[in-house]
Amino acid sequence: MASFSEQVTRPGVGQPVGDDQPTVAEAGFRQQWATYEQGATGARATFYDPDVTPAYGTRVPRPQTPADPLAVAVGNASLLGIGYFLLGRKVLGVAAVLVTVALLFVLLSVTPTLWFEFVVVAWWVAVVGHGWALARRRPRPRPVRTQRVTAFAVALPVLLAFGLLRFDAARIEDDITAARAGGDCEAALAATGSFWFGHDLADAPLTERAGATVRACDQLRTAGRVLDSSLEGDTGALAAGFGDLTDVLTGLPGHEEMVRSTVDGFVRALPVDDPCDTSAITDWLRKKKPGGALSAASEVVPQVAPSALVECADAFMATSDWDVAKLRYQQLLDEYPDHELAPKARAGVTKATQAIELANVRALLTTSGGSVPAYCATPAAYSAAKPYVPNAPNRALVYGNEAHTGKIPPAWRAKDAADAVVVICAGETEYGTPVQTCPYEAGSSLSPYGYTDVTFHKIAIPLRVFEVRTGKLVAQFKLEIGGASCPAVLEYRTSSYVDLGPPSQVYVTASITDVQGAFRPMLVP
Repeated sequence: MASFSEQVTRPGVGQPVGDDQPTVAEAGFRQQWATYEQGATGARATFYDPDVTPAYGTRVPRPQTPADPLAVAVGNASLLGIGYFLLGRKVLGVAAVLVTVALLFVLLSVTPTLWFEFVVVAWWVAVVGHGWALARRRPRPRPVRTQRVTAFAVALPVLLAFGLLRFDAARIEDDITAARAGGDCEAALAATGSFWFGHDLADAPLTERAGATVRACDQLRTAGRVLDSSLEGDTGALAAGFGDLTDVLTGLPGHEEMVRSTVDGFVRALPVDDPCDTSAITDWLRKKKPGGALSAASEVVPQVAPSALVECADAFMATSDWDVAKLRYQQLLDEYPDHELAPKARAGVTKATQAIELANVRALLTTSGGSVPAYCATPAAYSAAKPYVPNAPNRALVYGNEAHTGKIPPAWRAKDAADAVVVICAGETEYGTPVQTCPYEAGSSLSPYGYTDVTFHKIAIPLRVFEVRTGKLVAQFKLEIGGASCPAVLEYRTSSYVDLGPPSQVYVTASITDVQGAFRPMLVP
């Protein structure tokens, strides 16, 4: 029977293992205890003892590195994994650094929001708490000063720089806020120019708000340039400029005063030199009625529109563009009936209307080749003409039957529709009152008496008299012109080869004096 004191040889060592030799577990425990005692006394710890290395590749657990929880927590507070490195957890330290870099990258590459700052804070709290928890299970180093100095030497500058950058960013934001409240884009842009990469890291949402101000100012400057170009009466540019202002109000809230400043600059430029350009602008503004931060553009309309409308109408009157001039005058009466310029506009409407009427009458009285003008069929009014006085001479324009009316002296006629009272339209000549019947030799043997009786008639001209003032027909009659009758020799024309004798009715022979005598009572005062 074998004794319990029998010895065996451990492979690879060559020394017997007896009752007085420690087991592998005992060796590991002793080594850890020795490490702890040596650490407590400040002696250098021996982590591996070749004499107690387990056989067959069995590994003795590495003793834990002594760590101070405060040093580890402070080291991790730098977000650089310093605490993990103090624990000897290099993988965790590298991972912490990579996560921090990834968070900062995301923070700078996407639109920063407050919730993402909470994510960063949560990560900071997590690594600080995790480091503290890990260090509490470790033996304390002797002394702890080295780890604490290392942790504070790294963490304090980082945290101090972070705090100073946030403080400086807040100071700059105060300047930007004041500039926004004062509507001063130049001051706001000057303040945002103080930001740099460090501010983005320390307070990304704040710098994002500042970036919104930069974008707002850029858009407002663009809007200002577009509105300046609209001052030439370009309503398309006007719509684009106010569209940009509206985009700032809806997409970048908080910049209302800056928008007001841009609108105020536009309003101060009104009215422009060209009153018609001013009218085009005020017409657009009156129709769109901008409100809120844009209301100054609506408020300026009644201040500048009335005078612009009248001056624009006057300009069109000067170029004989009567229709547009009338519209502008009438617009003032419709929109500002109680304005001090309303009497002038009313007179302008009358003047423009009369000018339009006169132009129309002149066009209707245009003739070619002695024909009767269109006016005689479709008369029109010229309200500025003098009224027609019945049974009295009236200045007249006479058209038609040129054979007789052409004998009227030019001095008896009106020179133009502008100074005419009536328009006389003469029809074709007709037989008037018979004056005398005389016998004339027959032109053939057909007459049983050898002669033919010829009756001489006055020359009857149908006349229609239109009052120029109203375009109405005021008189219609036949003017008869007398003349010589029964001449010794009667000349006549025949349309056949056989002379059938003189016609039974002929006109008297009217001289120029006879024609003028007939028209004189109508035309000469």
